[in-house]
Amino acid sequence: MTQHIVACSNIRNYSRLILMILLLVLFGIFSASVTIFNVYLMSYLQTNVNTDYLGRVFSLIFVISGIFVPIGSLLAATIDLKDWRVFQLIGIGQILIYLSRLITFRLMSKKA
Repeated sequence: MTQHIVACSNIRNYSRLILMILLLVLFGIFSASVTIFNVYLMSYLQTNVNTDYLGRVFSLIFVISGIFVPIGSLLAATIDLKDWRVFQLIGIGQILIYLSRLITFRLMSKKA
């Protein structure tokens, strides 16, 4: 009986380790893709926005992104980080955000 419990415990530990590694890889891929997207976005803006308005456009982008930092911090404080399902949901959300950005960027580049 105790051997069965130990075996189940080991399987759970291995499955959590595999899940953790998978999530870290997905977060890494997402972070790299967001960085690449931001480089393309900034390049696109610098080449297509009139230089007289470029500072205003960048200021607006950074103000809007800065507004969401405290909101994200407040939401993150309410999340129970002891449950791995939270990280799964965060990863899925990040992938959906990336895909929506990718589609938007492709549509913008086709119009130009």
